[in-house]
Amino acid sequence: MKNIIVIDDDVDILKMLHIILTAEGYHVNCFTNWYDGYNQINISKPSLIIIDVNLGNGDGRKVSKLLKFKSDTHLFPVCLISGDCTIENEFSSYDADEFISKPFKNQFLIERVNFLTRNFINS
Repeated sequence: MKNIIVIDDDVDILKMLHIILTAEGYHVNCFTNWYDGYNQINISKPSLIIIDVNLGNGDGRKVSKLLKFKSDTHLFPVCLISGDCTIENEFSSYDADEFISKPFKNQFLIERVNFLTRNFINS
């Protein structure tokens, strides 16, 4: 089973993503704190990391850059999510592999997640 880590400070978004992705057959670990999610990454070796841009305790863009900079996490696909649609034009500058704007259509989310996890070499 492919493992996904989701980091978002909005509990309702986490619940929704957990329901959608679990129904698709993914094992989903949700974190409201970027540091807790970050610490779980090397333990669970996720097929995908989904990070909200505007975290209450951090900036998802910085977390993405940190993950892609470190040799032990740089291969994990990262998808940034945000209600700020202007991020879409610059998400690659944060070394993210994908950007999904909120609100999103469930089918679009599923398609992007399936694509990113299908191409992940450790899945």
